[in-house]
Amino acid sequence: MPEELGAHANAAREREAALATRLHTTTQLDRAFVATLRGAAQVALRGRRRLDGIEAEIRQALANQQALALDTPAGARQFQQFLTVKTRDIHRVIADTVADSHARAAAARSLGGGYTVKGPRAPGVQAVDHTFKRSPASADERRLNQIDAFKQVFGRDPVSASDWTTAAALDAHTYDPKFQGVDSEIRVARIDPVPGQGVVRASQWIEQPWVNRLGSHDAGNDRGPNP
Repeated sequence: MPEELGAHANAAREREAALATRLHTTTQLDRAFVATLRGAAQVALRGRRRLDGIEAEIRQALANQQALALDTPAGARQFQQFLTVKTRDIHRVIADTVADSHARAAAARSLGGGYTVKGPRAPGVQAVDHTFKRSPASADERRLNQIDAFKQVFGRDPVSASDWTTAAALDAHTYDPKFQGVDSEIRVARIDPVPGQGVVRASQWIEQPWVNRLGSHDAGNDRGPNP
């Protein structure tokens, strides 16, 4: 069957491609959303188990009244210190769970933006110099690119707020038209831990001896990257 031609056929093909892209995007978002919810449930369960363990320790201590010697100043003071430590542990469990809940709620809200219905794609712009400028990506396209970049490095979808920050940094796509669609170069280095060497320093280099607006730290090192 010959291929359909004309404006209507082109519009239908563009719509079909847009729907396929949309399905792929929502599938990725669904997976990330499920991972976020599953992680939140696991953290809440671990918090509950930690609280149950603290409760068991307190009950066990109270069960042996004779060993506590609460009728003596030393015994009462020791038991008070024990309760102070357990109270601090309870507060720490609650604080950790609340912090994780806030981070995952923020991640879920950011994922929700990808489910919005997108209007017609903004066309690219052909500049006076006859070069083709890529139009800015939508929010869900950026989110999908970030998910793909994160999975290439870590083998899983981003979940926490820190994961999404890392995913944005790993996304090599450039979204400003001034870059004319040229992607960034992202290099990931893995550091093997060495006992006694807990400090890692990261820096950037400039591949020429000097730079403009020279300051106290603006001299280049005249070398390229050496991963």
